[in-house]
Amino acid sequence: MNILLLTHYETVGGRRQLEINTLRQAGHSVQVVAWNSSGKEYQYDFPVTYIHNRSRVYFSQSLLKKGLLATLWTIGGLYPRTLKMILATRWDVLHCCNLALLPLAVLGKWLKGGKIIFDSYEMPILKVPLRIKNRGLAAITRLVLENTERFLVSQVDGVLTIPAVGGHEKKKFARYCNNVEVLMNVPDLQGIVSHKDYPQPPTAIFFGGLNREKGLFAMLEAAALLVKPYPNFRLILIGYMFENPAAVQETIDRLGIRDHVVLHSWVPTDKLGEYLAHAWVGLWPSQPCGHYTQVTTGNSRKGFQYMKYGLPIVGTTFGEIATHVAEEGAGLLVDCTRPEALAAAMAEIFEHPELREKMSANGLAAVRTKYNWESESKKLLKVYRALEG
Repeated sequence: MNILLLTHYETVGGRRQLEINTLRQAGHSVQVVAWNSSGKEYQYDFPVTYIHNRSRVYFSQSLLKKGLLATLWTIGGLYPRTLKMILATRWDVLHCCNLALLPLAVLGKWLKGGKIIFDSYEMPILKVPLRIKNRGLAAITRLVLENTERFLVSQVDGVLTIPAVGGHEKKKFARYCNNVEVLMNVPDLQGIVSHKDYPQPPTAIFFGGLNREKGLFAMLEAAALLVKPYPNFRLILIGYMFENPAAVQETIDRLGIRDHVVLHSWVPTDKLGEYLAHAWVGLWPSQPCGHYTQVTTGNSRKGFQYMKYGLPIVGTTFGEIATHVAEEGAGLLVDCTRPEALAAAMAEIFEHPELREKMSANGLAAVRTKYNWESESKKLLKVYRALEG
């Protein structure tokens, strides 16, 4: 089949790359159309056509920061160009990776025929209302989003979704589509290490969106507590900055840790191992807010990626997102709202080599045996095979 993958981001992330590689290995042809606000065009071993726009469209973030009308204005400006691309391209399946793009996929199906896969990784229906302070406006926003999604999903031919507490995301989509699978956000086994080394100096690392909800400021405060007992300590933060950069730099300067913090932009998945190899600890300090109340093991790629490279994890006790870390003995879970708890857990790992080795070995074993794309990819192919029936 000829597959046209639609994404709202200029970077094709790890999960998407694995999906694309799996589909190509199964004999399908895959092209990507990506919205691009940075102007930077990334190179992949599959064709990507960029549709440029000055404003970033990260659906839930845009709604929260810009408001509904501004978000619709930005997206509306992209719609005609994206629809033109859909109509001009030969495809059998539209693989749609964002709710903001789903109306175009449905319109393309109506005009050209073909099938739609909705790859639902973002959770705007959960994220956006939880962050709106006005209860009435939050309720109205949720109602609009729910009904919009309900109608659009009723038009698709398959859904790929994420693990959620009580399986609520799969149950929701199964009401409108009979071809639904939950994909855990796990890495492949390529490049998995056999043994973890710990080069000096003691280093902690985090990759992902850099914002308050994911523990950015808690990590900075914890770093400030560690530079006294560990004068050479480093904190490496990799990813897109979703907070005010000036405010972040001001916090770093106030804490006196400018020489201990490395801020790095997004890194492609196939290059991430080069950075993780220098770290002693992988950080996962999600805060008790937003949609994290609703996600569970398998939603976040972060923990599994740390485990793949043998990194002991310091993660959050909040919710279910990191429960597998404790179950597998791959790290320590603490109250990540308390920087002193984060710092104490990192220090414990720094000080006890035997603990590091045990956690590292446990994490590696868990990825090799259960948390890997080689197992999970079968669900993706199952959804696609159902389209041929």
